Amino acid sequence: MTQQYGEFENLFIKAQEGSMSEQEKELFNQLLELPENQQAFFEMVKVNCALMQLEMPDSSYAQPPVSKFDINLWLELVNKENMAPAIETDICDTVKPVGKVKIIPAAFLSFALSVAAVLMIMLSVHFFTLSGNNGSAKLVDTMDVGWSNASIPGIGSELTRVRGGYKLSSGVVKMLFDSGAQVVVESPAEFEIVSGNEMKLNSGSIFAKVPTQAIGFTVVTPKCSVIDLGTEFGVKLLKDGSTELHVNRGRTMLIDASSNTEREVLAGSAVKVSNDRVVSDITCQPQLFARDIISDAGIVWRGGTKLSMADIVGGGNGWGTGKAETAINPATGKFGSYSAFTRQADGAYVKVDSGKKSYIDGVFVPAGPFQVVTSRGDKFNECPETNGTYYAEIINGAGLNLSGNADANMLKLGNKNYGTADYPAIVMHPNVGITFDLENITSEVPDGKVSRFTADVGLSSAMVRSNHYSSVVPRESNAVVWLLIDGKVVFSAKLDNPQEVKQIDIEIPETAKYLTLVTTDAKGKGDNEFLNGLYPDSSWCIVAKPELVMSAR
Repeated sequence: MTQQYGEFENLFIKAQEGSMSEQEKELFNQLLELPENQQAFFEMVKVNCALMQLEMPDSSYAQPPVSKFDINLWLELVNKENMAPAIETDICDTVKPVGKVKIIPAAFLSFALSVAAVLMIMLSVHFFTLSGNNGSAKLVDTMDVGWSNASIPGIGSELTRVRGGYKLSSGVVKMLFDSGAQVVVESPAEFEIVSGNEMKLNSGSIFAKVPTQAIGFTVVTPKCSVIDLGTEFGVKLLKDGSTELHVNRGRTMLIDASSNTEREVLAGSAVKVSNDRVVSDITCQPQLFARDIISDAGIVWRGGTKLSMADIVGGGNGWGTGKAETAINPATGKFGSYSAFTRQADGAYVKVDSGKKSYIDGVFVPAGPFQVVTSRGDKFNECPETNGTYYAEIINGAGLNLSGNADANMLKLGNKNYGTADYPAIVMHPNVGITFDLENITSEVPDGKVSRFTADVGLSSAMVRSNHYSSVVPRESNAVVWLLIDGKVVFSAKLDNPQEVKQIDIEIPETAKYLTLVTTDAKGKGDNEFLNGLYPDSSWCIVAKPELVMSAR
C-alpha cells in the first residue's frame, strides 16, 4: 500500500498508523509548508468533518460503523469538493504540525486517495483517533470568575474531560488547548473538554482563535458542530435553544448531522440555527463576544478598535475603566484630584508610576527649547519658551470640580459638551505635557497595533464668568497644542478662537515608541497680562475624543 502514493501520502498513512519516526515527522512538517499541500489539507479536513458527524453518538467517540462509508458517499463528497470555490489564499498560512488530529480510518483514507487525488491529505498537526479522549486545555487567565463546580480550577489548572463538565457562573476565562487553539468563555456557561482540539458548549458563549496548527478545532453544540478551517469565530447559545455562529476571520464549516446540513460560513458572515434546526443568515457581530482577556490590565477585549486616551488619563486601560474627573499633576506625576491656581515648575520630566505596566510614560511642565519629553530622553526642540507655570492638572473629564466652575456646560467644543462618557476629553490648560507609552499599550492589545491618533482640539466656548481676576473669565484665550511622536513634532495648531475646532488625524509608524501631547501659552514668557508674567492666560484647551486607532497586525 505504501508504494501506491507519493512521499507525502505515505508519511500521512504512517502517521495515522503511529509508525512515524521523529525524522519522518520533521520531513512531514516541511512538506506541509508547500501551498499545494495546505490547499489539499483544507479540502480533506472538510471531508473528514463530514464523515465524523455521521450519526456519532453524543456520549461516545467510538469509530463509526464501516457501513456508513460507502462509495456513493465518497463520490458525492468528491463531487462537492470539485465544485467548491477556491480557498482564500490569506488563510493558507504556514502549517506547522505538532501533535495529533482526528482522522478517518486508514482503509477509507486509502479509498479516498484512489477516488480523487485532490483529496489526498487530511492531516493537521494533531493526530487524534476517533475513539480517544486524549488531550486537554489549560486555564491561562481569568477575570472575576465564579464556578458552580465543587472543584474550582485556578489559573494554570489543566482542564480535562470530566463528568458534568465545567459550569462558569460568573466572569470570563481563557483556555489554551493542547492543539494551540485559544478559547475565551464568557459566563454564564457550561462546557466540556472533549480532547486537545475539541470542546462541547452546552450553554453560554465562546470565542475561538485557531492558529494553523490547530485547524480542525471543533465546537459541538446541542444543535450543530462548528469545525474550524483556519479562523476566529464566536459561538453563542441562546435561551430559546438556538445557536449563533459569527465568523470574524477565515472560514468555518457548520454541520448538523440530524438534518444533513453542511454549510461553509466565511469571514464577516454569521448564521443562526433555530431550535427546529432551520439555518438562516444573520448580521455578523463579533463584538458580542469577549475575544480576549488580560487580567493584569483589567481588560476584557471585545475587538474594540479605538482606545480612549482620556480614559487612560483617568487611570484606566483605555477601554472604559478610568475614573471621570480625576487628573495627573504635571509636576509630580501623581494621580488624584485637581484644583485651579497658578503653580511654578522647573520643566523636569516626571515618570508616572501606576503600579503596573503603565500606558503613561511621564508628564512635564514645558519650559522652553530642548524640553525632555520621554523617559528615553527624546527632546522637544521646537518647544517655545514659557513662564514655567501651570494652572490646572491634566484632567480626564470636564473639570467640573474647579473652583467656581460647577456648570456642566463648562467645556463645550463644536456645540458638544465634552468630558462625558459619550464624549470623553482631556483638559489641558497650558502649560502641560503628557507622554503615552505606545509599546506598553500595544503589548496589551490582543492582535492589534496602533495605527493612527485622532482627536478634535479647540478652546472651550462656554466658560463660566466669575470675578475679573479668575482665570475662568475668558479674557484672552491664546494657546498652542502640539503632538509629538518620539519627540518629533507631527502636528501643531494655534488656538485663539473658541468657535474653531481643529482635527488631528495622524498615522503612527510601527516603530513609534512614544506619543506626546503638549499645550503651551502662545504669548510666551513674561508676556502675560497678570502677575508679572507668572499667570497663564485663560486658555482652556480641550483634546476631545482623543483615540488611538488600532488595526490588526
